[in-house]
Amino acid sequence: MARSDITSLEQAATRLALRIAELVQFGVPSGWRRAAKLDEAIREGLCHPSVLPALLTDPVCRAHLTRPDGPIHRLSTDIVEGYRRPDEDEDEELGFRPEDISFTNASLRGASQAAKRAAFNLQMPGASTRRFAFCPTR
Repeated sequence: MARSDITSLEQAATRLALRIAELVQFGVPSGWRRAAKLDEAIREGLCHPSVLPALLTDPVCRAHLTRPDGPIHRLSTDIVEGYRRPDEDEDEELGFRPEDISFTNASLRGASQAAKRAAFNLQMPGASTRRFAFCPTR
């Protein structure tokens, strides 16, 4: 029997967030592009090595993304409890939803500059019609 030192869903969500950040930052060969119902430019933004890792490694943004019903919490629940497609949504996919990446000034209070830039890059008006202008995180 396999042992795990993960004691709660919140701990599983945090570990998953940090692992996803590592994979995206240091390269997933095909990119991490599974994002339900998101504009292609935003999916591309989530795969950029300076965007999702900045959000997932920042404690303020990570709390937003791992909150109950947040994307990482949903993925953790699916891993721990098994994925169940909602009856009312036959097209439902695993991944990010548009409301998952909605950050307000209040939700970004205390976040690092790199995380704020990443959130801004994901929420730029007209994202579907122009490329992201990524800012370096250093």
